[in-house]
Amino acid sequence: MLSKVFPHELSDEDLKHFYAAIKTDEHSGPPDGVAMDIYDGKLEVWHWKTEDSSVIVITDIVEYRDGHREMFVVMCAGSGALKNQSDGWDSLKVYAKERRCSEITAYVKPDIAADTFNLISKPIAKEDRSNNGLFKFDVSYVVISMRV
Repeated sequence: MLSKVFPHELSDEDLKHFYAAIKTDEHSGPPDGVAMDIYDGKLEVWHWKTEDSSVIVITDIVEYRDGHREMFVVMCAGSGALKNQSDGWDSLKVYAKERRCSEITAYVKPDIAADTFNLISKPIAKEDRSNNGLFKFDVSYVVISMRV
């Protein structure tokens, strides 16, 4: 089940996931600043809990000059639920649609894409990239997106 929460509502175990999620964004700054953005309504925390998993997803809504709106998954950590692609994403899509967003997007590091999101089998080694024509670019992030 997916629910919108504030950090003070999380259990001690889920707070560990919250702090781990903050570390997944190299531009997040200190945890106190992230918490202030949450309580000021700039960021939102989603707790995705099932019988055997618990995930924290922190989102931001971005509006472009042309009016296009996207929900960005800016930080995410936890165990299990994202691999199953369970109905938590459907719940998040409903909320994104209510906020007039047309998609949900995330930039994730290759190791997170392979592990937490189960999108790729493993991070691609530099040698493999050079053999496949991507030697000019470093694979810093994998972009995932879904329409709402």
